[in-house]
Amino acid sequence: MLNAIDSGDGTATTQMGSHTNAGTYALNGTALTGTNVVLTQANILAQNANGKYDYTVTNGAHQAKIDKIGVTITTTGSRKYGHENSTSTYTIEESGMTDWDKMALYGTDGSGWKSGIANSTTTTTPKGDYGTSGSVVPKTAVLTYASGSKLATALATNYNVIYADEFIIGATPLVIIISGSKTYGDLTDLDVGKYTVSSTGLEGTDTLNYTGLLNSVALKDDAGTYSKGNGADTTHGITALTGLSGFDSANYDVTYKTTYVVCAA
Repeated sequence: MLNAIDSGDGTATTQMGSHTNAGTYALNGTALTGTNVVLTQANILAQNANGKYDYTVTNGAHQAKIDKIGVTITTTGSRKYGHENSTSTYTIEESGMTDWDKMALYGTDGSGWKSGIANSTTTTTPKGDYGTSGSVVPKTAVLTYASGSKLATALATNYNVIYADEFIIGATPLVIIISGSKTYGDLTDLDVGKYTVSSTGLEGTDTLNYTGLLNSVALKDDAGTYSKGNGADTTHGITALTGLSGFDSANYDVTYKTTYVVCAA
């Protein structure tokens, strides 16, 4: 017999059950008789589940303690380098919650907790696998929950929470577009200043700087259009810029679209 404890659903009861919140409860020392057992959470809940209360409390001041249980909350997410963080990319998984709390607090996917996620990465954070479960060293949490967040508040009473997180910043596509031309029979001019160069996909303050280029179109190649990255590649053509600077290539997935026209003499 217990003194008006919470059954976990907000209803006062004198019976300790599996829904009873963690905490320390006063026992009425005159009401229970039977076989002596150790007053552990497991014993009390096991006896209660069997419809028995065969533990003895003698007269005096006594307490029963229900400990918090452990739960692991794993938060993951991803985005491209240079892009803004978005809650739509986050997923929340739990391990250890009771079935009834999972239904009432977590739901099917924990989406109600996403608004409480704080992400310490910014648009300038380099490509990488971050968080306590990531590969970037040191393994520092980047997806966290404030103490007043909906998740932290919901789990504070009955759970000792362990947090794990992983946030992946992937490479952003960068397309470099180059075009140029010459007359059949002329040498292929590698002066990059005589070509048209542009790009799409650079983020923030990143810039495209270069000192030269590679062009495999030869002196005797026939008149026509030589292309790379625009569909069916020709054997010869402009393949790349050289001396690149102004951005960290590790943050980008660089591709080229090039066109070189050999005009009839």
